Amino acid sequence: NKNNLVVADFGCGDAKLAERLLAIKITNDNGKGCIGEPSSKNKKNSGKATFWCPFEVHSFDLVSGGNKLVTPADMCNVPLPNESVDVGIYSLALMGTNVADFVREGWRVLKFGGYLRVAEVRSRFETAANEDKEGREGGGKRGKMNNGMKLKCNAAAQFGIKQYNNGMDSTQPLMLIDEFLSLMERCGFQCTNFDRSNKMFLFMDFIKVDGSKGLSKNEEFSAKPCIYKRR
Repeated sequence: NKNNLVVADFGCGDAKLAERLLAIKITNDNGKGCIGEPSSKNKKNSGKATFWCPFEVHSFDLVSGGNKLVTPADMCNVPLPNESVDVGIYSLALMGTNVADFVREGWRVLKFGGYLRVAEVRSRFETAANEDKEGREGGGKRGKMNNGMKLKCNAAAQFGIKQYNNGMDSTQPLMLIDEFLSLMERCGFQCTNFDRSNKMFLFMDFIKVDGSKGLSKNEEFSAKPCIYKRR
């Protein structure tokens, strides 16, 4: 259906998002919706109304595990045409060292004006770009060139958030989150929402800007690796 909202879930895992979205049904006549298949009572009351799902969902991960909703694919090269997606999702999916490649692919498949939603572990991004002095620092070329420099925190300034030092100082070391937001801006994404209200996760929303050209192939970025501890 040409009216369907096309969603691409990158690094989808068990495709739980696809399961939930594809279970939503609405009617053509009045737009009323329901979760799951319409009951016989709803079908009777709706007369000739047709129930249909308003979403088309593409779920990608390295392996499908036998899940028919999952398409095995490298997130840097998914089998979708250019500018074919309305909403892209990266939910705990930017785990590789080639995050810039993921961003480039997200830009490629999104329509201009399309939305990209990112959910990540806060500790991976809320750290200095040059914090790890044993050769494991995150960030990209800009972060390494600015090693030791004091810059204003762009994320805090843009969204009015006093974050890394509780507002006691207006200058701080360049943070990975600032590196990431700068990378997204250079790629052609405008950040419209930056949510740190959760203690463990941060959420970011972006729009693909009309006329943007995408990210240079020379760009690189990686966030701080996750450390898993036995509980």
